[in-house]
Amino acid sequence: MKSKLLPEFSTNKVKVFEVNPTGVTFGNIKFCNAGHHLVYPETIPQGEVWISRDMSHIEKLYYIFHELFEHRKMLMGVPYEQAHAWSNMVEGRERHQLDEHELRGLIKKEMQRNKEMITEASHYNGQLSLRQDTQKHHSFHLNHPRSEGIRKNTKRLVVSK
Repeated sequence: MKSKLLPEFSTNKVKVFEVNPTGVTFGNIKFCNAGHHLVYPETIPQGEVWISRDMSHIEKLYYIFHELFEHRKMLMGVPYEQAHAWSNMVEGRERHQLDEHELRGLIKKEMQRNKEMITEASHYNGQLSLRQDTQKHHSFHLNHPRSEGIRKNTKRLVVSK
């Protein structure tokens, strides 16, 4: 499949690619205009966001913003459905109200926020969000036999499944 890196929207942690949507649809029927590795792990490599090349320039910018916002929320442990709904809400609020320069500014902010969220590849397993990884780690220590004192002093620990 042919893809083109969009360096102005990529960091060393998250790379944004423009792709042929027909090639992606053949491999994953759910892919429409954009996606990232947390939603399509069987198709999109870790740390990548894919945007369809078959849309207008300004539409691509809105989709990039949407995907980076959704990606960051999912890294925070928000389930896909909720992250997607929030992304739609924020994107919809900004649509047709921003000029290209302002939209690019929002994208740059999301790029920075995403960059700050992701740990080194050796620490990120690609399946659990950072919050879920942390909760899994704490859960392990709370359930360890030598953690009795910690369990007594902990009132509440929320572990996502």
